[in-house]
Amino acid sequence: NPLAKVGNILGVFQPDFQPETALEYYERGIKLSVDDFDKRIRDFSQALDINPTLTRALVARANTYYHHGEFELSVQDDSAVLKLMPNNHLAYGNRGETYLAMEEFSLARNDLEKSLELKPDSVHPQTALAIALFHLGELDTAKNMWLELEKKRSIVRNIDRTAYRLNWHDNIAELAKPLIEVLG
Repeated sequence: NPLAKVGNILGVFQPDFQPETALEYYERGIKLSVDDFDKRIRDFSQALDINPTLTRALVARANTYYHHGEFELSVQDDSAVLKLMPNNHLAYGNRGETYLAMEEFSLARNDLEKSLELKPDSVHPQTALAIALFHLGELDTAKNMWLELEKKRSIVRNIDRTAYRLNWHDNIAELAKPLIEVLG
């Protein structure tokens, strides 16, 4: 239905709209709440069936998996992005954050450092790296990184506010708490 397609392009919900292209499936999926897991995964997967190189669908599906604790699947999609785009700082950061949520601290560190090598001022990987380093026993470096981010007003010591701002999985917020306690 051509009218339904126009309605969706304009952002008007059209229940009978049936996507035909990878981009249309991606766009429909991205409009859904992250809580609508099954529909989001279905749309992003359909987009990737049509176009396996649609990296934004891979990133969106990885993020959906991440927020629902499907960490291995999230890592797979972020790894697929990196095969297509080896210098994608966002995919390294996302995969590193997922490894952090999995408590794979060395893997997290590697990816987060690579993300920061590609984009040095990115707050998400800096914060996640501070947490990973803390859990790897590098207390002074972790504390200094966190305090520097606070000084720049990139994050706050209130872990709930920082977790909300950075859209962390609950596991990461829990991993950050001991670092915050050490900071006082």
